Amino acid sequence: MIGGLALTPFAAAAIRIVLAAALALGLPDGPARSVILAATYSVVLFCVIGQGGTIKRVLERLTAKETTR
Repeated sequence: MIGGLALTPFAAAAIRIVLAAALALGLPDGPARSVILAATYSVVLFCVIGQGGTIKRVLERLTAKETTR
């Protein structure tokens, strides 16, 4: 069990994703809005895949450090 250690990385990722999407969706209509939305969703997708692929190793290291103390 990883306890409270899992909350911090997941909360940080969720805040970044929600904030980026909210800011991009809040833009007024215009020619650049669709480009910014596409770029934002690309970055969000990359972050979700990248963090999802590494979170297990990060949490294993954090729990290993905590158990050795």
